[in-house]
Formats: sequence, structure tokens, C-alpha cells
Amino acid sequence: MMVRERQAGELAFNVSRDALPDFTVTGDADNKLESQLNRFLCRLYRSVVSAREKVKQWEAEEEQQRLRTIAAAAEREQLAIEAAERAAEKAKREGLLSEVTNWQQAQRIRDYVRAIADEPVDGRPAQHERARWCAWALDVADDICPLPGRLKSFDIEA
Repeated sequence: MMVRERQAGELAFNVSRDALPDFTVTGDADNKLESQLNRFLCRLYRSVVSAREKVKQWEAEEEQQRLRTIAAAAEREQLAIEAAERAAEKAKREGLLSEVTNWQQAQRIRDYVRAIADEPVDGRPAQHERARWCAWALDVADDICPLPGRLKSFDIEA
């Protein structure tokens, strides 16, 4: 707002704002200064109210954006948690299938060792070699058998 004196006894206000056209108040014989000042002050008041509303609107939009950002982050976090849960479940299932396969192999080795042990063998050196081989094969079966480890995971003595 610019205020300047034009002539002796006359006062001129020139109000300029981006959104509003220029408004000039000049007191002279044709225009009463009071009525022009009243229009000027009403216009100034509307301009202040409008500016405050724009600030409130901007703050509300900023808050909505902040809430959208928080919601998006929460959604991404939830999706990551769900993906981790799915991956953990998949790994758990794959672990179970692997355990079953290893247990089956251990059982098959034990069955095979029993079949070897039940077969008659002529001669003492062959009997001794067969016993060593059977002990070794049973150790292999024990090494790959997941049963003792699984039972320990339940705090059960194997």
C-alpha cells in the first residue's frame, strides 16, 4: 500500500495486490473520503480474510500430503512384512520337504544295511569287512537323518 499526499488537504491511497486490481482512494469535492475509505477498508479486510483462508487451505493440503506419505509408508511396511512372512513360510516348507527326503534316505540306507547284514557270508574275513562297512553306512544314515535334530528343536530327548 502506498499513501501519498496529492495537494494541500487531499490524501490519496493506492493499494495494489497481485490478485486484486489497483484501488485508489482520493478525497476531493466530488468523492467523500469517508465512503471511499470505508470501501477501501472493506476491500482490505476481504483481502486479509482471503489470504488467511489460502494459508489454512495450504496447511490442510500439506497435512493431507503428510498423512498420505505416512499411509504409503505404512502400506509399504505391511507389504514388506507380508512378503517376509511368505518367504519364511516357503523356507519352512522347503526345510520340511528336505527333512523328509533326508529321513527317507536314512531309512532306505538302514533298510539296505539290514538286508546286507542278513545275507549269509562265507568266511571270517568277509564277515569282519561287512561289519565295518555296515557300521560306516549306519553312520552315514545317522549323519543325514534329521529326526534327532528336529526332536531337539521341540526340547525332547532324542
